[in-house]
Amino acid sequence: MSGQYGSLPFDEAIRFFRGKDLVPTDRWADVWKEEHDVGFMVAGAAKADLLADLHGAVLKGVSKGTTLAEFRKDFDAIVARHGWTGWKGEATAAGRAWRTRLIYDTNLRTAYQAGRWAQVQAGKQWRPYLEYKHSDLSAHPRPLHVSWDGLVMAVDDPWVQTHWPPNGWGCKCRMFALAERDLRRMGKTGPDTPPDDGSYDWTDKVTGEVHRVPNGIDPGWDYAPGASRTDLMRKEIERKVAKLPAGIGRQLKEEVLSPRITSKDLDELIRLGNLKTDALIGKAGTASEDFRAALREVLQTEVGTQTAAAVTPYGSNGSKAKRLLEEASRQFPDSWTRKADAFGKLYGRYSEARALHMTLIGDYRGQMLDLKRQGFGVMPGDVNAGYIRCHDPFSAVHELAHRLQSAMPELDGLFQALHRRRTNGDPLRRLKDLKPDLAYGRDERAREDHYIDPYFGKEYDGRGALEVLTMAFETVLAPRDAVSFTRLLVRDRELFNLVIGVLFHYVP
Repeated sequence: MSGQYGSLPFDEAIRFFRGKDLVPTDRWADVWKEEHDVGFMVAGAAKADLLADLHGAVLKGVSKGTTLAEFRKDFDAIVARHGWTGWKGEATAAGRAWRTRLIYDTNLRTAYQAGRWAQVQAGKQWRPYLEYKHSDLSAHPRPLHVSWDGLVMAVDDPWVQTHWPPNGWGCKCRMFALAERDLRRMGKTGPDTPPDDGSYDWTDKVTGEVHRVPNGIDPGWDYAPGASRTDLMRKEIERKVAKLPAGIGRQLKEEVLSPRITSKDLDELIRLGNLKTDALIGKAGTASEDFRAALREVLQTEVGTQTAAAVTPYGSNGSKAKRLLEEASRQFPDSWTRKADAFGKLYGRYSEARALHMTLIGDYRGQMLDLKRQGFGVMPGDVNAGYIRCHDPFSAVHELAHRLQSAMPELDGLFQALHRRRTNGDPLRRLKDLKPDLAYGRDERAREDHYIDPYFGKEYDGRGALEVLTMAFETVLAPRDAVSFTRLLVRDRELFNLVIGVLFHYVP
């Protein structure tokens, strides 16, 4: 077993192990639980140079996948070079085999699981659940570990913190991340209730300290390797943010603590979207109405699209806007709609004027004046309150997508990342010059790229290209005509696939 676990590169596990300090010890309990996240120890190894060589030998296994047999050769050479004697297991061949396996397996498994913890936390907006799996490789299965096989827990459930594998010496259990659709395939409507298996007291015979440990877990193993590093970083950032001006502090917090949108995330969603698009074309063809009917059916089955947005009507025709926005919300995954509802209150106004969306974030006094000028009059100034003006199904989907953008910035980050990648070095041009037949303002500018409409690439000062997501969703879910749908499908398959990919695979 290596830190790569087969053919998959595993940088998170390598970084975790590299980041450990050397901790001289007399016995295994000198470093306890989360202390292992920052300290490398081998019980009885008290010299820094000895520890450094042992750390290097284990690091080869984590980073390069060297075998246990190779580690044993390195271990024997290190022990001889440093004259280390008196360590447990030294006296017999069986003892040496047991001790080297213990050192090797324990460090590799905890490094692997710490790396997995980092991955799970970074991707929990897409996969918010975990399934516990007992390994059939265990020579002596622990009954409680077997009983936990198949349990599904929310990522942030406290049970996960104390039962994240490994849960003892030699434990080979794992946890796997799941999305909403995975639960439905398992016949579940939500996570399981954490089992109450009780606990026991373990007394450290040297210090006399008593530790309460969950049943089924060895003393000192009731923690999630790697979790404390994340928590320490978050606390340190929160402390620094409190001392900074609000705007700078918020930016620092978002940049450091928010999930990172990487090219790997983006390309994987495009790849998954392409597979789903091909399947839908095979089922319904490429005609706009047929494809979208099949899309709605499969989305409802695999993701769920029945939740209607909570809309408060505004004005004499507010009920029309409410109906339009409720219908538009049923085009999106239920988890997205619930996320937006929890984000803040939404007001809807019906008007034939140009559609708009505004969400009050931060110091929004100026935004309130803009709302008044746009016909909303005096509105409650609730934090994160959203205001949408629409008049047809197309504008309702488009402006509701803007609302989702505000509630789920990490979703918008995927579309922004694609835009930056595609328009790197392209100039900003006035939309009036790109589309002179339409009444765009002189200050409206876009990076044209090869979008089917240059409006896709419109950029807003300091906020990026906010129309890529909204125009793409409108064109796929509620196109104004079949031509625009077909053009996006045929001429910009990359963006089309991203829309399909996030609809099926992005969970906030």
